[in-house]
Amino acid sequence: SPKGYNHFWDLFNQQDKDPQFKSFKFTSYDNPNIPSSEIDSAKVTLSEDYFAQEYMAEFKTYTGLVYKAFSREKNVKELKDFKPVYYIRGLDRGFRNPTASCLIAVDKDDVWYQVDELYETGLTNPPLAERLKQMREGKEIEYSTMDSASASDIADLSTLGEDFLPVSKESGESRQNYVMYKVAKLTERLMSGKYFVHPKCTSTIMEFEKYRWKEKRNNLQDGNEIEEPEKSNDHMMDALGDLHVMYDYDYVEPKKKETRPAGTYVKPLEDEDESDFASETFTTDEW
Repeated sequence: SPKGYNHFWDLFNQQDKDPQFKSFKFTSYDNPNIPSSEIDSAKVTLSEDYFAQEYMAEFKTYTGLVYKAFSREKNVKELKDFKPVYYIRGLDRGFRNPTASCLIAVDKDDVWYQVDELYETGLTNPPLAERLKQMREGKEIEYSTMDSASASDIADLSTLGEDFLPVSKESGESRQNYVMYKVAKLTERLMSGKYFVHPKCTSTIMEFEKYRWKEKRNNLQDGNEIEEPEKSNDHMMDALGDLHVMYDYDYVEPKKKETRPAGTYVKPLEDEDESDFASETFTTDEW
């Protein structure tokens, strides 16, 4: 059975790269040894995600995913006509674990389009700064965010020409866990159709499809256990989630410059002061 887009997904699609491979898909309904009524009964009692994964051999669902609203069909696109008004970026620092950074283009309608990513282990700050400069070349960065626990890295990167704002890990709600808060906010963006990612950002796509909740203990008596994600496949998810918490959409549509129609200039009369017109500016055509 599938378990998200893991190594089995890669193997299943090997047929697209190598003619010696061929893949076949069968659901539980195709098994002549299982009565259809038994499968129908399971569909009623099991969650939609689990049934699709275990009985229908669906790759697009993975039981326990944090961001169920994300899908390759809806969110992974190459938007050639996207018109950004500025760029923002988030960074989650790592060394043995990957350092993850996302570069987001934002348009006038507050749509996010992730156009690039950095996902690499073993980076010290000088080569990291160089990678970041290469990513942002020719782009206007509105602001960048980074985990406040990496204060020394923030200071060091600033001296190397890469400035980041420390993330304020507050939900704004006295009873709401910060992690749950940032998951909820990013989920809202996904559900509103305002996040897309370029197909080349393979590590971002991989984390969206593997970032999952911790499994609860079967013998748990306390129904108030706090739900939290597993600490794996979460580096880009933290970079994106922290950036979104700090994000404040502040684009203002520029006012159109008022211009006079061509041929409307009137020379002042003799008793009028030429300086009355000094503040007026005209293009060559308007003259």
